[in-house]
Amino acid sequence: MSAWEDDIGRLDRAKILPQGMKDLKKIKLLTHTDKIKDGFKKYPLSLVEKPDGKFSLEIFADDIEGGGIVIQYDLVDLKSGNTIWELGRTFPQNINR
Repeated sequence: MSAWEDDIGRLDRAKILPQGMKDLKKIKLLTHTDKIKDGFKKYPLSLVEKPDGKFSLEIFADDIEGGGIVIQYDLVDLKSGNTIWELGRTFPQNINR
């Protein structure tokens, strides 16, 4: 399990994640680095996409100079196009353990 997946689990147990995270139609990773893309493929989140989901999760990820990753989650209501929830997280080291 990656530190990233572990963090999502902690957020879920702390009831920080909105219910819309369980009703996702699509999950979109936005990054400019192959390292993050490869990590996302190697350690995918356990979030499930549903064909009839009402939300999209956009994950913006970027390397931090000197090591680490910053991640921004945006939950978008597909009907209105509005961002209904967002959260930024910083991992001071590589997200993969």
